[in-house]
Amino acid sequence: MHIATIETHAERTAVENPAERTFDTDDALLLDSLSTRIAVLDGRGTVMRVNEAWRAAGRDGPRGMVSRPIVGRSYLHEVRRAEAHGYEGAEEIRQGIEAVLMWRMTTFRGEFRWPPENRWYEMTVDALRRAAGGVVLSLVDVTDRRRADALIEVTRRHAAHLGRTTMMSEIASTLAQEIKQPMAAIQLNALAGATLLGSPRTAFDAIWSDSREAWQMFKDIYDDASRVSGVIEHVHKHVRRQGVQPGVVDIADTCRTAAKLLEHEAELRDARIDLDLEPGIPTIVGDAIEIQQIVMSLAQNALEAVAASSERVVTIGVAAQRCGTEVELYVRDTGPGLGPLVRQHLFESFFTTKECGLGMGLIIVRSIAERHRGRVSAEDVPNRDRRGGGGAGAIFRVHLPVS
Repeated sequence: MHIATIETHAERTAVENPAERTFDTDDALLLDSLSTRIAVLDGRGTVMRVNEAWRAAGRDGPRGMVSRPIVGRSYLHEVRRAEAHGYEGAEEIRQGIEAVLMWRMTTFRGEFRWPPENRWYEMTVDALRRAAGGVVLSLVDVTDRRRADALIEVTRRHAAHLGRTTMMSEIASTLAQEIKQPMAAIQLNALAGATLLGSPRTAFDAIWSDSREAWQMFKDIYDDASRVSGVIEHVHKHVRRQGVQPGVVDIADTCRTAAKLLEHEAELRDARIDLDLEPGIPTIVGDAIEIQQIVMSLAQNALEAVAASSERVVTIGVAAQRCGTEVELYVRDTGPGLGPLVRQHLFESFFTTKECGLGMGLIIVRSIAERHRGRVSAEDVPNRDRRGGGGAGAIFRVHLPVS
């Protein structure tokens, strides 16, 4: 009877003072034999015990969620400190521990990042099956698994990107083949129309007072069709990996041509294209059509950017840099500017702010620049460069080495 009374009193004491409950030798040996880090918390979240794996892993480190033992201290306090520092996953871990301690769930599993070690951990929280409550935490390093998953995801995205690129190359090649024939017909018809207006032997070199305007229209059609044919041929060679022969490129002249080609589009958008061409700009060695493609792509983007501005101005400029060893081509607009999110993803494949955009324009611009040993950058227009009442605006710069 006396023994039974003592046992009942011991059980009652353990329930009333759970933090003071001790582990017998078998419990200690069992926990210390596990390679997984284990910590036992009482019903208030105070650490009652950690096993040898936990102690060994963080013996020399600072106190914290995964570091040296914190027996007698509130583990929830350590988790809240990590949460206050903004550690990824800490808030979820804190909510999970609290939910199990309050018996809203019996098991919780979550992952968090521990920046001091630059590693990821998975934590499992299981409720202690006793009246006093408490939980058992088990901690597993899952950094290698996380890195493997990230590598798989990068590989998957790369494979998907290659698939899309291959498909686009096939589409571009097919379009080039299909468009070449009607463009050749346009050229021939324009040439025939101009010839009918005057002597065939003079072709496009003569001017007739009675038909000058009509003749000029035919000549413009012929010139534009010839230019389009050149672009199509260039695209066709590029997607078939035939390459192109580099030549001497006058960037200032390329900018003038691009501005002329975009005049009509600018008028439709009630915008203006200004040229800011520094005199005496040296030439570069490259592909004239590709350089023109850079100017056209950046200028078209700029025209779209100024659509909602009170002042709709796009400036195409060229200046010498680095004592004449480099040429800077820039396109500036009076649009709303780039913004942090756009700047972060600006040169990523398939990223676009346009409703129907493919997100490939700037990727192509950067690819062409790099093929010419150049580089591309973008920024919001500095205060000293802002003009009129338009938006802050953006400026894209392409730096190319001089031939």
